[in-house]
Amino acid sequence: MQIGIDSFAAAFDESSLAVNASDRLRNLVEQIEHADQVGLDVFGVWAARDLSYGGTTMRRAFTSLTAVTLRFPGSLAPGARRVAVVGPFNGWGPTVHPLARTMGGDWTITIYLPPGRVIYHFDVDGAAWLDPHDEGRILNAWGSEYSVRYVDSPG
Repeated sequence: MQIGIDSFAAAFDESSLAVNASDRLRNLVEQIEHADQVGLDVFGVWAARDLSYGGTTMRRAFTSLTAVTLRFPGSLAPGARRVAVVGPFNGWGPTVHPLARTMGGDWTITIYLPPGRVIYHFDVDGAAWLDPHDEGRILNAWGSEYSVRYVDSPG
């Protein structure tokens, strides 16, 4: 499935600028997941026009998103009550992208991300865990690491 979004305005209408980034992202993901459930191939081409936010004019950019499925093995934390994926794509919010527990005990989620390098980690009951299936690691400012995944362009 290929999805095109306008990176400034598709996730929210221009009258709702007070809504925080996490809510906008959650709204966008819900819309994309609904389209996927009903079998729509969503690809929006937005007219380029300038938007003004607080006196700063920005050109709306076109971005394509790719579905990325992340899995946290339940065997690593068998007593876990909550697992989420956090990263700059969701403001490092541990409640934005909760994973669902599968019948086999693993945790999984499919999220939509732009192409390129993505850094993240799992939040397991409030503790940071690296992804054992990541494609690399990168040092962070706190002396630990983040998981890295490389997202391909859709198509």
